[in-house]
Amino acid sequence: MNQAAAQSWKLFLQGLWSSGLRLGEAMLLRWDHRPGGVSVQLDGKYSVLAFDGESQKSGRTQMVPLAPEAVQLLTPLQKSRGFVFEPLTKRGLPMARDHQKAGKIIAKIGEAAKVVTDHAAGRTATAHDLRRAFGARWSKRVMPAVLKEIMRHADIQTTMTYYVTQNAKVTASELWAAATPSEQRLETPQPEEDARPSP
Repeated sequence: MNQAAAQSWKLFLQGLWSSGLRLGEAMLLRWDHRPGGVSVQLDGKYSVLAFDGESQKSGRTQMVPLAPEAVQLLTPLQKSRGFVFEPLTKRGLPMARDHQKAGKIIAKIGEAAKVVTDHAAGRTATAHDLRRAFGARWSKRVMPAVLKEIMRHADIQTTMTYYVTQNAKVTASELWAAATPSEQRLETPQPEEDARPSP
């Protein structure tokens, strides 16, 4: 892979990591609005992603706040039109807007980089893991209702199940890691002796 192609994929991965977009959405993300598409509207802390109804699972037109990390990534790259991300082939040519093919390439990148997401199964990072990581990071920083909005979940229960509950378990583990050795000892309760006299 030539240097330009490598840089294009690095930027694409950074975009997925910082925006929480699904892979197909990121592939179609544009600077300019198109019916049925997704566009970015950069305006400092008021930056948003604009989803036309046809591009959404829910079928609803939606304006979604863009995370500060994504605003910082995209602001220097801003253009008046065209696609935001232009992943290139190994030869440095524009790749077709095929999210399944892009997903396979990202999975190969995760495997080559040895980014393990499931040690028990030996699974390495995929594009969806970047979206999950975005949700996990922001679940520690915002309330569930805000997380639901930026993740675009139809139901708050999805947000609670996949991010808030899981985050609580991770935080519980971190509490134990930060505890003193005496606090980390778990005493096994001994059964109480029967105080009644023997017959």
